Amino acid sequence: MSAAEAKQRLALYGPNLLKSKRKTDSSPCSWPSSRAPSSFILLGAAILSYFLADRADAIIICFIVVISSLLGFWQERGAANALAKLLAVVQIKAAVWRDGSRRKSR
Repeated sequence: MSAAEAKQRLALYGPNLLKSKRKTDSSPCSWPSSRAPSSFILLGAAILSYFLADRADAIIICFIVVISSLLGFWQERGAANALAKLLAVVQIKAAVWRDGSRRKSR
């Protein structure tokens, strides 16, 4: 392929790159552990304990769910940040043929 044809294809189709996934939202509703079935079961147990007049247990269960959700969010955010930093460091290069000779592309 000639350099002119490669330039024309680049203008027509765009760069040959993978689309990145959208950024994760940091709102509490998007926390992965807040949608876990175990969290719903524990919150149900807390509500049941509250209505059975065992308010201390209900508060303890709610505290555990909140702490667990915060720790899960913290780990998820740390992993996402580490992945973003690793992807920023990685450079993709390819060997291509242009006008009969081998060249390195990005």
